[in-house]
Amino acid sequence: MSKSRQASKFAVLAVGTYAAAMVVGVMATPLSSTYIAQRAADYAMTARNSSEPSQQVGNYRLALALDPGNSTYRSELADTYIKQNNPSGAINALGNTVGERVRKAGYQLSLGRYEQAKRSIASLKSPEAAIIRSKIALEQGGDQKAYQAVIAARNDAERLQLGLSYASANMNDDITKIFPLMGEGESKRRLQRAQSGGVALAQELYKERLYRSAERILAKAGESGAKYLLLAHVQMNLPENDDQVKLEAAKNSLKQGIKRDPANLTLRLLLVEIYHRLEDENGATRENQVIQRLKTGKL
Repeated sequence: MSKSRQASKFAVLAVGTYAAAMVVGVMATPLSSTYIAQRAADYAMTARNSSEPSQQVGNYRLALALDPGNSTYRSELADTYIKQNNPSGAINALGNTVGERVRKAGYQLSLGRYEQAKRSIASLKSPEAAIIRSKIALEQGGDQKAYQAVIAARNDAERLQLGLSYASANMNDDITKIFPLMGEGESKRRLQRAQSGGVALAQELYKERLYRSAERILAKAGESGAKYLLLAHVQMNLPENDDQVKLEAAKNSLKQGIKRDPANLTLRLLLVEIYHRLEDENGATRENQVIQRLKTGKL
């Protein structure tokens, strides 16, 4: 067994053993709350200083076994899971403070768990919660509910979401009314790009991880290599599909894009990557040969 696996196994075992000991009162000498808090802080510091993901998780869990009400440790454990591309782990790590509920809903949204996300932010009235409600409505195809959720638009983040909702519903006149209320920052520039619709709008929706919404916009966009390149990225992120389905869909989209823009190396390089992930080495070799001919001007 590797050292990292041994460390992970020990950490998990230690969490259960130590927590159980505290519950049943088998410790010979009662420990002060200050000592327990310090030990929890030590475990959290060890997690922060570790570069091994399993050790980070194990030490945060030890810290939380000693100090289960510490929202900072829960948040940092969730961050660790996100770095490991494990949003489900992050959801399970987070608690019920307002900030944690909003984060939890965001991760549930990214996984397509729309009803769970709604429940996580039920009764919350913050701008962040309003944005998530709007995003859920967009992903479920409810353009009107999407803009109604952020119609009050208390800051530029909400105004951007309101504008994206309007753009998805082809309500460009309403978008124009938002611009004077926005600062001269990135949110305004993004909304200006999105206002043109088509691939530009889909790109901004994709940045917000609104993959279903982006897919719907691309279905109506004009034919181009850029459309199919973005569609491939969208399809690789759709939460409801398994990896094989995602990759096959993306492969087909890239082939469509190459038909319309044969010299586009970005399309072809992504197709090579997908062939590798599908374990189709013959396909990857063929595509690499075409890429080399394009680079040398022999095609």
